[in-house]
Amino acid sequence: MVETVPFIVPIFLITILFVATIEAFSWSNCDSDKPILTFNSIEFNDDPVIIGDPENPVQLSLQANLSEPLDDQIMVKLSISKGFTIFGKRFTLPAFPCIKGYGSCEHNLCNYLTSSDNSFGCPLLSSLGRSCSCPIEAGPLVVNHFNGHMDISNVPSVILWLSSGDYNVKLVLTKDDVSIACVNMDMDLEMVKASSQDQD
Repeated sequence: MVETVPFIVPIFLITILFVATIEAFSWSNCDSDKPILTFNSIEFNDDPVIIGDPENPVQLSLQANLSEPLDDQIMVKLSISKGFTIFGKRFTLPAFPCIKGYGSCEHNLCNYLTSSDNSFGCPLLSSLGRSCSCPIEAGPLVVNHFNGHMDISNVPSVILWLSSGDYNVKLVLTKDDVSIACVNMDMDLEMVKASSQDQD
């Protein structure tokens, strides 16, 4: 019998490398019914983007233009899907469900950003030169090298189990079921759940 294992193993490893290849962070504006918020640039300092580590906060820079104020009637719909690449072609799995407010969920934008449970929202608004309240006034939105910690200590274990890796994240803002902003991002995420000792 011809021994094939030494040949098969390298081929298998090469295949895995093609499947596991993760492209650098990329983003694009997507179609909206009545676009009033348009992003010009979005940059993260780290790749992968590390979420949940108090010692390594998310560093974000962005430029956008808001043509009308965002009031307390704006809803934000988040769709998060696991992505992977096979021989240069990108695929995404069905979106994660919304579990206890985490995952692919819909929130009132104002309540979400200004909530005391959100460790990211108010500091980001402050960096944008806006108060931590609604309405969010129209005008250019610019932030350079914002450092923010995203607390995921309450994220259900079922989500963390599927956490780190390549993701497609789509964020849509709506008002009265009319989309007013849309951004699509492909990114590599690494989720780190701080221990209770770290949080003390």
